[in-house]
Amino acid sequence: MVPKLIAVLAMLLIGSFCGGGVAHAARGDVTVAATFNDQNVATASTTAPLRLEPGTLARIELDVTNGGNEPVVVKRVELSGNILGLNFYRYVASTELTVQAGTTGVLSYQVDLTDLDRQATGLIRADLKISDDAGRTITTIPTVTDVEGSLWSVAGLFGLILVIFTAVAFVRVAVAVASHRLPANRAQRGLRFLLPGLGLLLVLGFTASILRLWSPSAGFWYAAVGVASVVFFALGFFSPAPGDDDEFDYDQFTDQYTDQYTDQDPDGVTDGQFTVDLSDEVATDGFLEAGVTTEDRVDSEAGQVPSDVMQPAKVGAGDVNKTAGDEAGP
Repeated sequence: MVPKLIAVLAMLLIGSFCGGGVAHAARGDVTVAATFNDQNVATASTTAPLRLEPGTLARIELDVTNGGNEPVVVKRVELSGNILGLNFYRYVASTELTVQAGTTGVLSYQVDLTDLDRQATGLIRADLKISDDAGRTITTIPTVTDVEGSLWSVAGLFGLILVIFTAVAFVRVAVAVASHRLPANRAQRGLRFLLPGLGLLLVLGFTASILRLWSPSAGFWYAAVGVASVVFFALGFFSPAPGDDDEFDYDQFTDQYTDQYTDQDPDGVTDGQFTVDLSDEVATDGFLEAGVTTEDRVDSEAGQVPSDVMQPAKVGAGDVNKTAGDEAGP
């Protein structure tokens, strides 16, 4: 099972580095070949993307071949770009091209990219979608574009916001872990870890796109989201519950005081006996409140209990105060 999963993820990764792919035809009897500034739209890839320069006019040319028995009307052509499934630019042209059955028609028009620098920047996956006069999709050609926009564009600012959001999410989780304030419910702990994990994945995707390092495909992105969700949820789900490390060791507590107060000879006190009554212990939030009863007894030949025996002793998270009155010797 694991090798198959690795193979699938490897195929998706390889596919994300390849070109936009072939056109997805909604009508099998119509084929479309498209160019953008004389560059083939379908063969554009992360290493050879379509160059979109803001403030210029780009020319799109379509060769539409109708292999059916009825005329085809090309009414709408849309070029849209998205990063990780989020759309950041779109250019729509209304056209009038009628292609008779068994013939090929040519459509050429220009796209004004004046405001593109304020919309996006970096390597961006795009689709060239052609529709007919009934609103039906004739074909969709996936491609890869390189937008020479500004870091302060909508896409750039969105990436910066993601960085801040993810950093805050990680800090909150780190503080909760350090202060032992994670939810006791395992599912809630998993969700707490899931949020920064997905944020990290988005940051990596946007950073790679904006820096023109890589433009992940939709298939790879969906697979990455699924894997990251499982991994980070599992980290939270199987993390230690609050208080797991704060349990009080009663045997250690008893041994400590037995060694400290039995058979000691502090300043002339011998054969001292110290008894701690644990019947009144109350454990709350990891803190121990222990009472020492009047049955506690210290025998001494000097008839005087040293003052250092009267001092409180620090135990774990709480204090145990030993009190004793002066008793005359036999």
